[in-house]
Amino acid sequence: MAHLAALLAGFCTGLLLAVGSVAIPGLCPVEGLGECGFGIQLAIGFFGLPLVMLPLALALRLGWFFWLAFLVPYAGWVATAKVDAWWWWLWVGVIPTFAAPASAEYLPSGLHPLQRGLILAGAGVAVGFLIWWYGFAG
Repeated sequence: MAHLAALLAGFCTGLLLAVGSVAIPGLCPVEGLGECGFGIQLAIGFFGLPLVMLPLALALRLGWFFWLAFLVPYAGWVATAKVDAWWWWLWVGVIPTFAAPASAEYLPSGLHPLQRGLILAGAGVAVGFLIWWYGFAG
């Protein structure tokens, strides 16, 4: 179910990008898309996937911790942004595999408190990494 959720989230994010490409020219103050449109499309793509993944994870009964476990490797994927590297594209396909063991599908009795703590700590590290990468490293 984790991979199904990821495929559906990718499809829905693609739809958001398609709708955005039609709506963005009206949002940008200058004619043509230029940097304004490109930035909005990047924001839709990078933030749209995890935001679409949340309701899908809950609807497919994967749980909140699956979503958090999905965000940890996703944050590194977004931060590196190595579109020209083969491993970057492979990484996006592997992200649901990393998150699947945290889903309610694999652990119907629930996560051990240590597992929950590790996922929460990983999410905190991921947020810190994104802040450092975009705020200080660039």
